[in-house]
Amino acid sequence: LQKKHGISFFKSQEIISYLDWSNDNKDFFCELVMLNNSKNKIRKELALERLKGFNEKQKFVQIELDVFELVSEWHHYAIISLTQLKNFNYNHDWISRQLEISVEQVKIAIERLKRLNLLKEEGEKLTPTYSVSSVGKEVSSKAIQSAHSQWLKIVERNFAGVDVASREISNVVLALSEEEFKSIKSELRTLRTKLCADISVDAKDQVYILGHYLMPITKEKNL
Repeated sequence: LQKKHGISFFKSQEIISYLDWSNDNKDFFCELVMLNNSKNKIRKELALERLKGFNEKQKFVQIELDVFELVSEWHHYAIISLTQLKNFNYNHDWISRQLEISVEQVKIAIERLKRLNLLKEEGEKLTPTYSVSSVGKEVSSKAIQSAHSQWLKIVERNFAGVDVASREISNVVLALSEEEFKSIKSELRTLRTKLCADISVDAKDQVYILGHYLMPITKEKNL
């Protein structure tokens, strides 16, 4: 510790016993000690390989966190759509004003979308890759619930300020059997998929949210 000798493996074990670290961080520290201070060539090579494994694991964890944030925070998808507008301006302040979020949120979201290969930066341009498959299908229900809640708040926030000619909102209350509910749910999903497939990749004029909800408003099923 006084730079006369390197830390031994046993000393590294003693040090981490006093630290409130995760097991992964403790193992990472010990492997670093072995790589830097071990006189055994084979042990150093083994430590190097294990450290590479830690790096791969960290990348995987980062991707998992990115996917969670992508799904749970509404503005990620809004920024992707925003890049398709004819008047899109790759300027953090401009994006912030358009979506009414902070500049810091814009910066973090863009970096995350680039890591997930959903946006690409070419010089002073930011364009979508349309590579939605890179996100994956396994996302937490907590993230999805958070996103739904946020989208409803966005609709509520913008409702009064949007002219009737620029929106379409309607509701119908129905009494349904379980079979009818499942049928309508399936039809709504099919419609959403068809609408997305029919939209071209040409430059757009405005970013819209298209949502639907189908859920019971009574507390219990009739048995």
